[in-house]
Amino acid sequence: MKNLFQRSQKKNIPTTAQSSQNMPSPQSQASIVQPRLHSAFAQSSGIQRDYNEDAVLAIEFFVTYQDILRNAGIYAVADGMGGHLHGEIASKVAVMSVASLVVERLLLPQFKPPTAQTQNSLISILKEAISSAHQEIHQKASGGGTTLTCCLIVSNTLTIAHIGDTRAYYIGTNGDVKLYTRDHSLVKRLVELGQISEQEAQNHPQRNVLYRALGQTDPVEADVFSLPLPPSGYLLLCSDGLWGVVPESQIVQTIRQSSDLQEACYQLIQLANETGGPDNISVILVKFQSTSSSE
Repeated sequence: MKNLFQRSQKKNIPTTAQSSQNMPSPQSQASIVQPRLHSAFAQSSGIQRDYNEDAVLAIEFFVTYQDILRNAGIYAVADGMGGHLHGEIASKVAVMSVASLVVERLLLPQFKPPTAQTQNSLISILKEAISSAHQEIHQKASGGGTTLTCCLIVSNTLTIAHIGDTRAYYIGTNGDVKLYTRDHSLVKRLVELGQISEQEAQNHPQRNVLYRALGQTDPVEADVFSLPLPPSGYLLLCSDGLWGVVPESQIVQTIRQSSDLQEACYQLIQLANETGGPDNISVILVKFQSTSSSE
């Protein structure tokens, strides 16, 4: 298990000399402790949908004292399916179930003396969360299903649990883009097999058909993995209501040119709706700065 205790990211700023003899000299410096994670989200039912089957989750945790910062973030997007009622319930159950288990397994133990339970790996926690959400959907939204992309940032590690065709991207401050997730869709599989092109996939009549989703076939099979968190940049989680209609280059340009995270999320939703808004649209944008290895 990752320890959430880290020496905080600090900025040393020189203080200004004052007339009072009790004030620090111009050469003295003060440390500023600040969180490494900042996030925003936006959501829309779209132009052509009367209801919203997406659900989003963002939990950020930080406690600091004596220049030690405990900082973690849990982020998830789920895109429900199976009809109005079943899809709404399935996506809601998925994010609530994941939140409950991750808080119990990861966050609450940080306030207690170390035990064997706190040694659970981040991957095992998310695997358990996926299994729990799958079973709960069977119980509360029988016949429904949902995609789920969940990202857990702890210390310098990013752990992802993913099933379906919601997505997680890394966007570097220099504009580099990396898609962390793999769509579990029929058309993506056809592209991988070389039977259709990426361009053909965009307009394929079965582009919304998934072969993996929570609440559907047993046993549930999700992609769960960890990787080092890049030194800085953005993490974008979104439903296909965004990535399916707005070109990747335009998504990156919007994020880099926006004045802040919330403005970026709003602009991305607007872009998707301006293209016709054919589906529900959900966006979570996280800006992060990794702790240095010397801390």
